Amino acid sequence: MKCGKTVLELRFELAAVLRTLDEAPTRYPKEDFRVRRFCYDNPVTDDIMTWDIRSTLIRGPILLTRSKLVGSTEKEMFKSETVSNRGFSVSAEPIEMDGLYEAFRITFKNDTEEISFNMCDYASGTNIRSEDDMKLFNIFI
Repeated sequence: MKCGKTVLELRFELAAVLRTLDEAPTRYPKEDFRVRRFCYDNPVTDDIMTWDIRSTLIRGPILLTRSKLVGSTEKEMFKSETVSNRGFSVSAEPIEMDGLYEAFRITFKNDTEEISFNMCDYASGTNIRSEDDMKLFNIFI
C-alpha cells in the first residue's frame, strides 16, 4: 500500500452458518491441573456447563447468542435439546430490539420440525455485568 489514502472494502457473506463441535467437551476430574488452573474461583457450576455436542451460530463474522436480553429463558438456553446433527437448515431474519446492536429471529427447519427463537450478537447479549447471573446467555444451541 502506498502512503496517503488507502480505502479497503470488506464484504462478508451474511448467511447464518451453524458450526457443530467435533466432539463433546471433556469433563476432567476436579483434581486435574486444568480444572485447578483455569477454573479456580470460577463461580460457574458443573450443572450449567454444556457437556454434550452442541453448535454455535454465526452470521458473517458475528457470533450469535441466546440471552435474557432478547427474552430467552434459562430453560430455553440451558435445558433445550440441541439442534446439532439433525439436518436443519437455518435462516436469520433481522429484527429490531432496543439496546441491541443486532438481533435476529432464527428459524431451523428440517423435514419434520421447525424451531424458532431470538438471538443477538454476542457483544449485545452479554453487555451487562452478570456476576450475579451465571445464566445470562449461552452461545451453544
